[in-house]
Amino acid sequence: GKLREINLSGLSISPLVVSSLALASGPRLQCIEASYLRVTGNIRVDQRWTSLINVKDVCELDLSCCNALIDNDTNFSEMENLRSLKLDHLLIEDHNMEVLLSTTKRLLHLSVHGCSKLEVSVLTKAKAINSHLELLDLDVRDALMDVPLSTIRDAFPSLLKLNNRCTAIGTSRIKQHQQNYQWRVGARERNSRGSNKRKRGETLNARESSVVGSASTSLNCCSLQLTGFSKADCTAQEMFGCKTCRIEFDRFVCMTCSKACHTALGHEVFSIGYGPGYCDC
Repeated sequence: GKLREINLSGLSISPLVVSSLALASGPRLQCIEASYLRVTGNIRVDQRWTSLINVKDVCELDLSCCNALIDNDTNFSEMENLRSLKLDHLLIEDHNMEVLLSTTKRLLHLSVHGCSKLEVSVLTKAKAINSHLELLDLDVRDALMDVPLSTIRDAFPSLLKLNNRCTAIGTSRIKQHQQNYQWRVGARERNSRGSNKRKRGETLNARESSVVGSASTSLNCCSLQLTGFSKADCTAQEMFGCKTCRIEFDRFVCMTCSKACHTALGHEVFSIGYGPGYCDC
């Protein structure tokens, strides 16, 4: 029950393995990557994922090229906690996406690259129905473009990336992120002169907390709102882990979330260092 991430991409396994691992992992499971999953043997209709209830608490899900598991009967209505969803090159149709987009409240990243049966207008219509739908990253390349890209940009003004290219607001925000980061690094260097350097893995202490507080004027929101889901070098930032939430290894939370969402609640937060990526709070 301690798994937080499952990556089965490209493996040849039974389709029941993914569901079994998800059930065994329980609510701690946050990320499933099962792209290019090769199913062993002849799959029966009743073995397909017609319901995703077993992974309903997952925040990040990648089912790209998994047409052996996902079909037109798959119901995405349970996936209310999704933050990132990749369905590249699946033969899903409009009604699958309508159900998903009408119920989700946290979805920020959606990729339907190569979904040749999906009409892009479904996304713009869903935005009119679901006010919680505020995508930051959207990829609709090679889908049925029955509306122009300008209509998509108007429907989702918060988009940082569209079809894997930065929008105007995305370019502006990543520049803002870099300026904020450079300002905080400078402030930290000034505060740390004459004192010992922070060690990797050191628990967040009073001195670090004061730096977080002084730098918060340059970053009053989660860094994900500025960087999107990119891991490019330009997304470099301070990285913190949380032992309480088991956010460790290749995952991290940003400076603002480490203070507002974790330290404030008494969690055991520690410094990982610096590097590119996006906040996983």
